[in-house]
Amino acid sequence: MGRGFDLSASAARLFVMLVAAAGSVLLLIRALTGPFALVHNPIGLECAVAISTLFAVFLSRDPTTAPTGSGSPRWLMAVVLLEVGVAFGSVLSMPLVTDDYIHLQQMATAADRMPAGCLTHIASGSQFYRPLGCLTFWAEWKLWGAAAMPRHAFDLILHGASSLLFFLLLRRLGITRPFDILGALAFTWHGIRPETVAWSAARFDSLALFFSLLAALFVLRRTTTGLIAALLAVAAACLSKESAFVLPLLLAPLVWMDTESPTAIRRLAALLAVAAVVFVIRWSMLSGVGGYVDAAGAPKALDWNALVFAKTFFARIWGILWFPLNWSTPLEWWMRAGFVCGIAGTLLLLKARPNRRRLAFALGAVAIACIPVHHLLLIDASLERSRYLTLASVPFVIALVLLWIALPRRIGILAGVLIVTFQVAAVDHNLKTWRTVAYARRDACREVAGIAQKTESKITITGMPLLVDGAYWSNGFAECLWLDFGVPMGKVRVNGEPPQRGELELPWARFRPSKP
Repeated sequence: MGRGFDLSASAARLFVMLVAAAGSVLLLIRALTGPFALVHNPIGLECAVAISTLFAVFLSRDPTTAPTGSGSPRWLMAVVLLEVGVAFGSVLSMPLVTDDYIHLQQMATAADRMPAGCLTHIASGSQFYRPLGCLTFWAEWKLWGAAAMPRHAFDLILHGASSLLFFLLLRRLGITRPFDILGALAFTWHGIRPETVAWSAARFDSLALFFSLLAALFVLRRTTTGLIAALLAVAAACLSKESAFVLPLLLAPLVWMDTESPTAIRRLAALLAVAAVVFVIRWSMLSGVGGYVDAAGAPKALDWNALVFAKTFFARIWGILWFPLNWSTPLEWWMRAGFVCGIAGTLLLLKARPNRRRLAFALGAVAIACIPVHHLLLIDASLERSRYLTLASVPFVIALVLLWIALPRRIGILAGVLIVTFQVAAVDHNLKTWRTVAYARRDACREVAGIAQKTESKITITGMPLLVDGAYWSNGFAECLWLDFGVPMGKVRVNGEPPQRGELELPWARFRPSKP
């Protein structure tokens, strides 16, 4: 019986390894040559490679003993900060885009009710209750007006702080050198970061991530002071974005680790209680669950479709987290080279023999982190909405680190370096699209403002899309005209009803940005 089971497991492992290898080859051809008959949209292949690789490592036998030793010295935290600046320093000169202007307009028009307006959601609409993010927008409006650079600087600092906290978390979890610094770099450079770092409107996700990492570190202190600090951090995360309400479940393995059961139960109950209190406050503020609504006005968060759920949790999130690459724009030569590195690093992982229990906890945490935003995670090849995977990226990178240390040391280091190299290239490629769209949109606003200032007629812009290559475009266009160029709200209308008699029509095609 045991012999037959071993043979079946070996055959299954061989099969999924062949799937991973074949998928990797096809993905590599797609990256190097562009779309072809078999692979026009690479998302399916990304998912197949990611899932088959994970199955292969779970079917491996005799887990490798984790290496022992100390973590990297704390001075390497400076390296993490340097990498944040190198990766994202260019955002400091970027204009604001889309919803950035909507939030500014909300702050400007509700100035007489601030900051209390953030605490009661008056200043940020009836769909969301995210008071901490709203308060940062209000403070920036008071200090800087509509200036872009200070906002980008804050988002850059926030990402740098989260990257340092992740590095400290890896050290606290006992990850040894150099895997702790490689893991921190993989987290810092992960390809989903451009949407949250370059787009200030996504700050809610960055704040929730920062406070979640703080909560994890405080939980691991095992002291009363640490518990109190963790409770405050959980509350702050939940007040930053609703996706953090699952944070107590994500912290449960850390609470239980090296802790007596009665103590762990009390600590976990306290964390759950804090999240529950904030949820009740949110429910009372929004008169329900809140969030995006469908055409009938029902919350989309309560939608459940078995097929969509299966595609999301058994395929899509793993493919996007493993290969966070915007395929809607041509890949540069250095991105193609980086993709070769990513494929090579992935194939090395097929020989990993991880501690299956620890790996299962990490991957389970990825799935749990995705539950609050499950209805928004069918992310396509443009990576639009990748910000919703921000919290899930923490356990995902931890899972990668567990796979690296489950290889012979030199091979594990090589796999880590190759995958980090891919992430470096992916961040630069993905960020390039956000820069291109941001500058093109600012130029379009300037051109429309010039026209508006020379005519008494109202203007209608037709055919303007929500997205260009995964970066947002149409939202906040009228607010941009008002805040940056003094064009009164209502004079320029975007899409909507056909132009009325006497209105000046401008087709969006004249503002279309060139490919980056």
